[in-house]
Amino acid sequence: MLRVGDYIKLLLIPEGFSIYNVELKLGYGGQVARSAGTSVKIINRYPNKYNKILIKFRSGEEVFVNANCGATIGVSSNRKHWLRSLGKAGKARLFGYRPTVRGVAMNPVDHPHGGNTNGESFV
Repeated sequence: MLRVGDYIKLLLIPEGFSIYNVELKLGYGGQVARSAGTSVKIINRYPNKYNKILIKFRSGEEVFVNANCGATIGVSSNRKHWLRSLGKAGKARLFGYRPTVRGVAMNPVDHPHGGNTNGESFV
C-alpha cells in the first residue's frame, strides 16, 4: 500500500501520481522537485523494454528517468513559504537581498537622476 511520504522506486509508483524529490541518476539522490510546494507527475511507464519512466514537470517539460531511481510520493510541504513577511530590512539582508536605492537620492556621478537639489522634479 502506497502512502504519501513514502520514498520508493519509480517502478512501483502508478501513472498519474504526484511525486517529489526525484532521483535523475541512480545513486545520486533526489535532484528534482525539492523546493517548497513542488511536484512532478508520472506520465508513462516503459519498465520492460527500456527500463524508463516518463515524468512531466510543471513547466511542461517531459523527461525519461531510470525506473530504478527513487522518488517520494506526494507534494513537498510549505507551499506558501514566499508569503511570509521578513519583518525588517535586516532580516532581508541576512537572506542576501540588497536595498533598492532611488536614482534621485544618489549623487550625479552615480545616476542620471542624481544631484537635483534645487527642488525641481525630474521627468
